[in-house]
Amino acid sequence: MKSWDLKDDTSVDPPVRIEVNGSKMRLDKVTLTDNDVEHAKKAGDGGVCCLILVVVQEIELRTGGGEDEWIASSGEVRVCDPWEVDEGELEPMHRRYRCGSTETSGTF
Repeated sequence: MKSWDLKDDTSVDPPVRIEVNGSKMRLDKVTLTDNDVEHAKKAGDGGVCCLILVVVQEIELRTGGGEDEWIASSGEVRVCDPWEVDEGELEPMHRRYRCGSTETSGTF
């Protein structure tokens, strides 16, 4: 499963994969999927590709001309190049679960 936002497979060796995270807030931490972390570990261990993490924070948003259209501007860019996952910097997070249609509901 793909776990990057941008890639360059043709002009450099090894190929480059870029993970991008953004927020309207100032970020000390970013949320990564399990797939992001797994891909980063495999790439780092095997030299499969060069990974770069780009974080854009304090993005300004304004509504665009169409329905549900947003225009992003400004923001501060932070770049980790190369990005190598440091296990000591990862924090476990809870998972979300959507209850299916098989459960019973009622009042307690």
